[in-house]
Amino acid sequence: MALGIGYTFSEGLFFSPDSRPHWEPGQYGFRGEKFMVEGPGKSELHGLFVPAKLAEGTPLRGTVLYSHDCVSNFSHHLADAIWLASSGFNVAYYDPEGCGESTGELTLNGMVDDLEAVYSYLLSDGRADAGKLVLYGNGVGGEAVLRLLVRHPEGAAAAVVESVWATHRGWILHTYLPIISQIAASFLPKDLTEEPIDALGKVRIPLALLIPGRDALVPRSEAKRMREAAPKQAEIWEAEGERHRMPLSRPGEWRRRFLAFAKKAVEPAS
Repeated sequence: MALGIGYTFSEGLFFSPDSRPHWEPGQYGFRGEKFMVEGPGKSELHGLFVPAKLAEGTPLRGTVLYSHDCVSNFSHHLADAIWLASSGFNVAYYDPEGCGESTGELTLNGMVDDLEAVYSYLLSDGRADAGKLVLYGNGVGGEAVLRLLVRHPEGAAAAVVESVWATHRGWILHTYLPIISQIAASFLPKDLTEEPIDALGKVRIPLALLIPGRDALVPRSEAKRMREAAPKQAEIWEAEGERHRMPLSRPGEWRRRFLAFAKKAVEPAS
């Protein structure tokens, strides 16, 4: 069933997907294995699994499952996480419904269903173990990570989310002009009752909230609400001077911090 005009002017504002190929793992010196998972409503979810490149005698640390922000498709986001494959982690990417080669309709509620389908596939296929799995989400993909952890409270070793708004209505109202934003917010689906800020407060596992200081995606007021609502065990990473998706796109402090956080989470307690 095709989505209507209300979707275009409300829910659709959160997404800008395409199906154009951008980058390949080989361009970064890694190999990748494509996979396909059956999603909700018999849709096909396409993904990429990048095995860790391990030096002889180096053990596999775990797996990172990356949920991107639905700008373009996963091939556009390889640089965000593929560097972890040289540090002992497998890296799994996927496209939610209606993004890249994945079929179906791209919706906010569907995002968490799609992530759950890929999550379940990786665990059942032996490509990941919940005790050594790190969830990483950006933008609407970060929202999906938080909502997944409501369904599976102990479903991963740790999670890192970047650039996530507090509420859908709040994001629209603070991003667009007053009259336009109020109309758009009124078209949000009535069954969209779970907000990122509510899911955030229910997270039990180690969590890092990455907040770029010059984030053009998330309004400051929405970032402030998320910062204040973070559970006690959460780390707040204030990436001052950084834009959306930039902190982990190149070597530096934030990659080092992510790696240290992930390693600590997957290592057995002493």
